[in-house]
Amino acid sequence: METKLSEKELIILARMHMACHPEAAITALGIEFVTDFYAFVADSQSENLFLHRDEGKIVGGCLLSLAPQTISSRFRKNTPLRTWLPKTVAKLSPSAFIRFALQEIMGMIRPRAAVANEPEVIYIFVDPDTRRVGFGRHLLAACESFMAGVGISSYVVRTWDDSEHPTVLFFVRNGFILGEIVETYGKSLRFMKKAITPRHSMAGEALVPNVAKK
Repeated sequence: METKLSEKELIILARMHMACHPEAAITALGIEFVTDFYAFVADSQSENLFLHRDEGKIVGGCLLSLAPQTISSRFRKNTPLRTWLPKTVAKLSPSAFIRFALQEIMGMIRPRAAVANEPEVIYIFVDPDTRRVGFGRHLLAACESFMAGVGISSYVVRTWDDSEHPTVLFFVRNGFILGEIVETYGKSLRFMKKAITPRHSMAGEALVPNVAKK
């Protein structure tokens, strides 16, 4: 199990994230911002970053947060914004700048409502060239194995408010149920929840087979 990601691996993750989540607010801020974000979560005690590799190549990632309510504020507090912020903002398109401004005005708040205390898979993505071969399912399984190993009994994801969207259908196939709808930056998103059975290993460590954490 890996404990440190190289700069090259962080950039690979950032590029894959941007390709798979073009609508995400952090994507609009560019490769440097996204790379810094993944460097932060890879070292965070409240986040767990799972990777899937195929023949040694990173082909997917899954970001689990045990404190999703504060991930944005912690990232901003612990990342040297001044080193890249002016340059990044200057390159933003008008729509991207509006998204960025909304984040700043709202303090990058993530609406929680009834699922305020649930661990959350913030992002899950697979290399577009390797989709439909089960890597996403393996990432979720590894993530759930970790949570079961530390006594967590349920978690949530936040996705599109569209029952026919491929991402929603993926989560339904993997045992999630539809939850509440929230408004985020003018968009309707839906929480989905899944129950898991807590389990601990002999040594008290989470069992995460075939996947790199952090």
